[in-house]
Amino acid sequence: YMDRFIEAGPQTISFHVETTEPDEAKTEAIAAIHAAGQGAGLAVSPDTPVSAVDPWLHELDVMMIMSVHPGWGGQGFIPEAAPKIAEARDKLAQAGRGGLVHVDGGINSKTAEIVGSYGIDVCIVGSALFQRGRDASKEVDLVKARALRGFEAATAGARSRGARAAPARAARPGAGRRDAAGLHRPGSEGPRGSRSRRGGGGGRRAGREG
Repeated sequence: YMDRFIEAGPQTISFHVETTEPDEAKTEAIAAIHAAGQGAGLAVSPDTPVSAVDPWLHELDVMMIMSVHPGWGGQGFIPEAAPKIAEARDKLAQAGRGGLVHVDGGINSKTAEIVGSYGIDVCIVGSALFQRGRDASKEVDLVKARALRGFEAATAGARSRGARAAPARAARPGAGRRDAAGLHRPGSEGPRGSRSRRGGGGGRRAGREG
């Protein structure tokens, strides 16, 4: 389905590192995404270590941390997956590409503060936006605000202990500028939404475009 995702024109396309295709096929898929001028990412399921993406680390614009098991919407958030966000940020920072960390699965106004505390860049929100009697735009604003609150609390706590903050970059969740390819990069802008399409599991908008 890669060609269909590329033709849809997303900013980024991510697919699961656990796919059964050989490594050569994954490398070719990442190259095809880049050739189309789009950002390439790999998604990591809850039971998969972040190190699974290491062979492609220097080619990635996105690392997607799954906080539910892929397969269907409406699952509950798996908190044990959250620390992998900080690990992914460290890896991307070491790679020097300025990539972003996305989180997908059970993200809503109640769980955003948790992922924010680990320095998440983009929250992928699905089921939480389609609840009867709930204003989707307000939910988006709450997710953004609480992710930022979690980040700021974690940063302040680390400073008070005289330790380095958990996030690898001293940027707020979602902060960044757009480069020529339309991707967010670390910078000085405030939090804003981003769109992502994820191969093999469908893509959802993460908030509204700011």
